[in-house]
Amino acid sequence: MRILYRPLLTLELWHDYFLSQLDSQVLSNQPQLLNQPHPRTLPGSYNPSAAFTLVPTQQCREVLKQLRWVFRSQPQGMTLYGEVEEVSSNGAETSYRTRVAVTQPERLTFWLEVSDRNFANFTTLPLSSNRGQIFYLSNRSENIQTYSFDNGAEGTEMVTYRFLSQSLSPYTPDYEYSLGELVTQGENTLEAIQYQASAAAVPPINAWERLPPSQYVSASDRWPRQGRRRSHTVPMASPGEIVRFTLTDINGQLTFAKEITVPDTHPPNTAITLELNFTDQLLGRYRLALNNIDVAEFILLPNAAAPNRFALIEIGVDPSPAPDPFGFLQAIDRDTIIQPKTYVARFKERMARWRYRTNRPHGLTNDNLEPEALELVDDQTYATIRPLGLRQKPNPPPLNNSQHNLPFPTVTQIKPETDDNNRVVQLFSDIFL
Repeated sequence: MRILYRPLLTLELWHDYFLSQLDSQVLSNQPQLLNQPHPRTLPGSYNPSAAFTLVPTQQCREVLKQLRWVFRSQPQGMTLYGEVEEVSSNGAETSYRTRVAVTQPERLTFWLEVSDRNFANFTTLPLSSNRGQIFYLSNRSENIQTYSFDNGAEGTEMVTYRFLSQSLSPYTPDYEYSLGELVTQGENTLEAIQYQASAAAVPPINAWERLPPSQYVSASDRWPRQGRRRSHTVPMASPGEIVRFTLTDINGQLTFAKEITVPDTHPPNTAITLELNFTDQLLGRYRLALNNIDVAEFILLPNAAAPNRFALIEIGVDPSPAPDPFGFLQAIDRDTIIQPKTYVARFKERMARWRYRTNRPHGLTNDNLEPEALELVDDQTYATIRPLGLRQKPNPPPLNNSQHNLPFPTVTQIKPETDDNNRVVQLFSDIFL
């Protein structure tokens, strides 16, 4: 009997730092691609695997083996293939069912492992690390976006993307925004290029960079980490009272339940701290409830994550009889029919002011520098007026100081400047001439 495998899902990692790898010949034939918010198809040269890769966790490998699914790493991410059988449909388009029917909800978890030590330098995410949190991405984000795509001579095409990150928040007046924060306004995505203690009613041009519409991994995708044991304080309890804790996973499945009786010696109507043990729980995101009221949501990491494990990606698998825009399986009668999907996790390149330094007085004035692009800082330094994106292969023409073209920056010389409250207010990328 012939064994047939078909793709079930593809997970693509987009990073704007590497998406600058557009072939010059392709650009000359299709110049509209330079400013596209999304690649309709990824460039053939696009390969971020030297910076980060996807690795299935051990519990994921066990699930894949049981279901007869296969993980295949790709330069831009990964693809899952399933062993399938053809389903005849009276001349209609052929559909496929999984060889092993999925009869219960499953969870697939993958580590996003970062191998480039400069990843934080060229990625727009908070510079400060937090050991109590981890980045988390999931198909339960329900972050589906549809954009128009310029298809050249063929006109405009509408394309739908399924992002694993949380939806970016809308721009909100009077809100505090940190440098590099990403928001949406109407159809646009905005990036803060200045710290703003209280945002204006309308985003000022000097404080925001207007980007093509898209969704990115952001600070809102950092979640609290939880180990095997948790000390939880109940704000008010009385002797003999029964306190019930439960955990629910991303599929809505109850995975943990524990009832604790408050000791008779406990003072009435006072707080009590109780100990919970999650040793038998699998890696993933959970919602903790106390007496049926949600009190916490966290990423359970039974073991300490290795330093290079930047994020956890969790894919919920729960075939439904109704079509699911985010699901890749559909339950029809006793069959599990595949509905292949592509998920995207997109990272934005970091923006910084390009700062040029000389080891002796440069003798330049603002008249020598490109207007509206460069400005003097001192007699040995000049910099771009606005932050510019850091790219592996920059597309724009080089800047000029009236004497010669200036080099593009590297990602190794990132210099944040902070205020009295230790907030990053400016970010420079230094170039030594």
